[in-house]
Amino acid sequence: MERWRLFEINALEYLKSKIKIPGIELVGTGGSDSTSPDIGVMSKNEFGFNKNLFSIESKFSPSQCGQIVVILKNGKYVFSDLSKDKDNPYTEKIVDKLNLNLKRYGDPGSTAIEIDNDAELFRNWVCRHYENMGVRFILTSKYYENLEKKFVKIVPLKEMGANFEITAVLRRKKSGSQKIPPREIPYAKKLLEKIFPQGFSIDFEGRVIINPPFFVNKVYLGDEKRYYLPKNGAIIRKLSTTNNPNVVFSTRYIGKEESSGLDLLIEEIKKSL
Repeated sequence: MERWRLFEINALEYLKSKIKIPGIELVGTGGSDSTSPDIGVMSKNEFGFNKNLFSIESKFSPSQCGQIVVILKNGKYVFSDLSKDKDNPYTEKIVDKLNLNLKRYGDPGSTAIEIDNDAELFRNWVCRHYENMGVRFILTSKYYENLEKKFVKIVPLKEMGANFEITAVLRRKKSGSQKIPPREIPYAKKLLEKIFPQGFSIDFEGRVIINPPFFVNKVYLGDEKRYYLPKNGAIIRKLSTTNNPNVVFSTRYIGKEESSGLDLLIEEIKKSL
């Protein structure tokens, strides 16, 4: 398992061991979906834990922290609708920065081109990115296990700039995956029949259950590998065929290696009830 994923799991367990507030549950909500925050702070009502007060982003240091998809159009970069973060007012300034130096940024490949440092602009973009996701705190460490014996820093989002170095690069990368379109489910069903002749079921959303059930990490369908099944009972995903330039942001924790910030998080939870 990747270190960032182990960190997410261990960070959640760390918080659960430290925060014992009646009516509050901490729920893992992230995983590989970068558009979803990692930990939800949920409050309880008579129907269960179903109100998200706010979210916490767990960031193993260093790690990526958001991206913008751009395309070259008539010799200039423009924001692409393929970007999932469409409500960030600092995106246009990032695009303008690329267009000011097209000699440097105009022909990116898979090798990353470092974007000239603009600490305030990068910080503003990343903070707004997380604000749009309902995140109020960043939980970080340089270690991914034994967090109780190492250190865990919990940083209010507004203090991110003082605790992290934020950088950005431009490189080409595929645009990720999406739920399989309904019209393509019959074709995916034929591909599944070749892999799981013992039987399976698939519904109109592309959700697959294998019979008999067993855990599947990831199974690609067909020789083209355009579709994959993340796990048993999951919805089939369709991989993108686009390979557009992306501005990719990364963070690196630069503060002291000592645990702090838990009291601020607990105070914020109690205020939000």
